[in-house]
Amino acid sequence: MGEHNGNNDYLTAPCDLWRGLIKDKMRVLDDVLYWQIVIRDYDIERAKRDCSVIYGDDANAKTRAKDLENKQHKKVLFSISRTMFWDFHNNEKTQEELLLLLFILASKSIVGHKTFTLTNTKHLWCRMAGYESVKDWTNANAGTKNLTDKVIRDHLADKRKMQRKTQILREKAAASFHYCSYSERGVRGFYISTKAVSDDEKNRLMREMRDAARKPTKRQQERERLKKIQNE
Repeated sequence: MGEHNGNNDYLTAPCDLWRGLIKDKMRVLDDVLYWQIVIRDYDIERAKRDCSVIYGDDANAKTRAKDLENKQHKKVLFSISRTMFWDFHNNEKTQEELLLLLFILASKSIVGHKTFTLTNTKHLWCRMAGYESVKDWTNANAGTKNLTDKVIRDHLADKRKMQRKTQILREKAAASFHYCSYSERGVRGFYISTKAVSDDEKNRLMREMRDAARKPTKRQQERERLKKIQNE
């Protein structure tokens, strides 16, 4: 498959279609392109225009798309800019670059339409593995889990290793993408945003995440309320 000029900025596909990206990048990225046919009701000419793609054999492309549609997929979607997609499709990438891409796509899917949100390390890595939640990952059978890249499975099996790598990825993402995050002692997890389009915006979001982290939870508020009652 090749690239030509189009007019849509993003490509979306179910998070589980991204499993195996590190082991077999081209298969995964080609599947993402075939999925664009599915979500456009098999209007292949529209898919070509929207996604900047030349499928080559249209009949084969529709067959590949139908095969993907016939499999059960997760509802959570990963969304990637067309520019970034073709950069990864057309150029050699290291394992670290592919891992960082999954980290960003997972983070974006967790934040969704919010400005920022609270997440945690395991939730993030389960999403990188192509699962909607920790529970989804836990309940998956071994065969399905094995479709996930080994490097991700290894981190999910080692809490300390996963935490160390997450910190590295957070720092890399903050340096290269519209990403920022905030941790606060006493808060389980950390806040993330994928909406920081400038340094000023990043600073503002960091302040908002800090304020959210320091705001008493409902449980803490109830505890304080009961303490006041007992002291009256």
